[in-house]
Parts: sequence; C-alpha cells; structure tokens
Amino acid sequence: MKRIFALCILTLVLLQGCSISHMNEIVKSVKWLYEHGQRDEQAQNSDDQKTDIICIDPGHQRYANYDLEALGPGSHIQKPKVSKGAIGVSTAKEEYVLTLEVSLILKNRLEAQGYQVVLTRQDHDIDLSNKERAMIANDASADLFIRIHADQNISNTLKGISILSPSKDNPYTESIYQESSQLAELVLEAMLAKTGAHDMGINYRDDISGFNWSKVPVILVELGFMSNPEEDIKLSEKSYQDKLVEGMVEGINNYFKKIK
Repeated sequence: MKRIFALCILTLVLLQGCSISHMNEIVKSVKWLYEHGQRDEQAQNSDDQKTDIICIDPGHQRYANYDLEALGPGSHIQKPKVSKGAIGVSTAKEEYVLTLEVSLILKNRLEAQGYQVVLTRQDHDIDLSNKERAMIANDASADLFIRIHADQNISNTLKGISILSPSKDNPYTESIYQESSQLAELVLEAMLAKTGAHDMGINYRDDISGFNWSKVPVILVELGFMSNPEEDIKLSEKSYQDKLVEGMVEGINNYFKKIK
C-alpha cells in the first residue's frame, strides 16, 4: 500500500499542466493500481492467518476389533486395535455413543470459533484402529488431536475428569510431549472450572497406540466415570455436555493464545 500511496502523490504532481483527457487516463491507472494493491494485500493477510486444524476422535465404535497392531512405529509390542469401551451403569448407554454425542457438539463449537475440524468418525458402524485414528490426524496436518473418552472403574464411587497425555520419557512422542502436556493442563483447568467436576488429574502414558502414532500434539479427555451412577446420568444431560465442551473450547483457545 505504501507503493500505491507514492504513486498517487506522483500522479498529483504529473497532473499539473496535463490535458483533461490525459488527466482522466492517469486517474484511471492510479485507481486500477490501488484496487489491485488492496486485493494483493488482502491475499497476503489471508495467507498469514492460517486456520488452525483440530482433529477430534470420538473414542471406540460399535464393534471392538481385537486384532493386534504395533504399539508404535517399529515396536514389537502388539495391542488390540480398538476395545469395546464402557457402558453406563445407570443409562446403559455405551461409551462410543456418548463420545460421538460430545464430539459433535465440540465440532460445532470449534467451527463457530473459526477452527477447521476433522472427525475420525461420524457414525458407529466403522472399523478404525487407534493407529488409524492417529494417522487421520497426521494426514490432515492437524495442529491438535483431541481424543474423547469416558472412564470406568470397579469402584462405583470414583468420579471426575482426567486427561491422558504422552509421557516425558516416551520415545515415540518426544517431539510432541511439551505441547501435549501444556494442552492437557489448560484443557483440564478450564473443564474443571466450567463443570465443577472432581479433579482426577493428568495421567502421563507411554502405552497408548493413539498417542504413539501421532505426529501432532495429542490428549485424551476422560469426560467422567460411566461406572458412577450419578455421574453416568449427568454425562448424558445436554446441559452438562455443553459445559464439558465449553471447557474444552476455552482450554484450546488458551493453548493457541500461549503458543502464538
């Protein structure tokens, strides 16, 4: 735009002593340069403002797949591709249903904030291993990989939100450890503030295939315990799901504010 301004000043100088017809031609030329300069500048600004991509993985699926896959690239340790998941003790709702419900709300809220969102699945009748889910995030060049799950325990008294994150000493996730840990802290803090749920903390893991195959910062959100009768009911309430999502969105926003 500085160049356009300089051209305008030069034009005003040249206009002195010009004929009316010549003057009109010069004015048209300056106008053309100005309009194209604006478009070039807008295009440059658009390139500078990259849309952040977030991949959301609604945990589990209708049918488990207990075939084995490598724990991480080159690993000799094998794990089942995808397990069945929890079942609500009060609602009888299966985890794969709950995780998709919450993930779709999260998708809509993030898109409303201007993020680009990729879902690993949008229905229940799919067959995606944990490795394949991570590869979807990698192939999308996602900036973040958010995995949505719910917890269960033999004890029906446990309740609250926890977040799983790659461990510091995990050789597969060394390059994404710091960002994942920071994301986990910010998301957990915001979710607890929005929901008032019990704090079950951050668990750092090196035995999760969906982490070890990921090349982008990744966390796994445990929304609550489906083995707790009261919390199981709450997890299916739309108002509580909205609070869970509000916390996740706020935590994600805070993460990008910190790293930019």
